[in-house]
Amino acid sequence: MSCMYWLLKNPFCMAKLREEVDSVLEPDEVVAPCDKVKLLLYLRACLDESLRITPPTTSGLPRRTPPEGWNILGEFIPGDTTVSISAYVTHRDPNIFPEPESCVPERWLGEQGKDLQPHFIAFSAGACGCICRS
Repeated sequence: MSCMYWLLKNPFCMAKLREEVDSVLEPDEVVAPCDKVKLLLYLRACLDESLRITPPTTSGLPRRTPPEGWNILGEFIPGDTTVSISAYVTHRDPNIFPEPESCVPERWLGEQGKDLQPHFIAFSAGACGCICRS
């Protein structure tokens, strides 16, 4: 739903996506076959950008520190402490995502996009992340 909102709000992105879809799919293909979906890189970029701007989680992503405690960014956190990080706040860090309030799907393409993946936590991260993400 949020992807459609951002595409409608940004007609240039919509036109670019339409061009990509038209170049990959045959006119009679209503549903894209899996092998062709993999070729829709701008579509993936649009989805990731919409999830960055409007993440599906409304609160932090809670985790517990191990019983012996843990150092996080140089600070010792006692054991069995609940810690969390906000995807909304992380995804708006201008040091990581320039123009954080703008819809810029191109940021997810090429090497730049690969470099952003560690900071993309719309579906959580690590062992507790969404199994469908990969």
